[in-house]
Amino acid sequence: MTTVIHQVTLASDEHFGGKLPPHFLGMFLAELPSVIRGAVAMALSNRSVPKGKGPAWLDRAADIRFVDHQGNGNTTLFFEAPQLGQAAHECYHPGERWGSRPDPDSTGFDLLGKVLHEVESQNTDSDHFDTPLLKRLVRFQKVFQGPFREAAFQSQQPGDSSRLNLDVVNTAAKLCSDTPLPKRIRLVGALAHVDPSNQTLGLRLNDCQEVQGALLEGQAHDLASLLNQQVLVFGKAVYRASGRVLRLDIDGFRTATPQDSFFSQLPAPTGTKIKADGLFQGQPRKKGIQALFGKWPGDETDEQIEAAFRELG
Repeated sequence: MTTVIHQVTLASDEHFGGKLPPHFLGMFLAELPSVIRGAVAMALSNRSVPKGKGPAWLDRAADIRFVDHQGNGNTTLFFEAPQLGQAAHECYHPGERWGSRPDPDSTGFDLLGKVLHEVESQNTDSDHFDTPLLKRLVRFQKVFQGPFREAAFQSQQPGDSSRLNLDVVNTAAKLCSDTPLPKRIRLVGALAHVDPSNQTLGLRLNDCQEVQGALLEGQAHDLASLLNQQVLVFGKAVYRASGRVLRLDIDGFRTATPQDSFFSQLPAPTGTKIKADGLFQGQPRKKGIQALFGKWPGDETDEQIEAAFRELG
């Protein structure tokens, strides 16, 4: 399997003379594999955390190895990573995957670089991350509370690099908090395609918009007989920070009936963040609950009360 050597430079104001502090270096090395795995899964299945153990291609594609380090002031770490086209060859059959795949020569480090660029630019409509992947980036906060202030990731493209630091971590946390919670939905559309390799499918709606789904229950190849037919899917709508649907997490489906046409539109997110300063507001005199004091109960009859309510309406 073809592998690529990637450089990651840890910037620090201290000079270690090649003798690295094991605690903070260890934290960085401990967090890196999970965020690489999340970036690979997100790029190839639009879901950074697969259900269950995960497919074999993900294990291979996210298998990075630490091979060396150099440096006196800044510290350069060297990692070996497999190319996606070989490590995840199951996902590279033309016509089976919704949208575009990453370049087969790219690696998990290249994909992480795209994630970091999107987060740093505060792209709320990005396809490169979901909430679990943002949370993994936030976990690097503790890494930069020591001598290291930034990690620079060198891409395979000359001069192209991305960075991870406290600013990027804080932006990831904000994007995470701004993302609406998933919403339970039913949705009708034409089954446009199915990809058994990564358990994904495409659903074409009446307005010709196509949305990707991740099948969490059952096997995607069981849907092959329903291609181009109207199906009703059950699951959750997962949103971007912008409020647009990122994907559908599907746990059930069946052939649609004419009565199911009610569920033919993508649902908007519901609920907004509650601001604590808006929860406690003083009531003007003789309004709200104060207006009831001394007024209720009284001597009015039921008929008089009903008449008063009708006047209020």
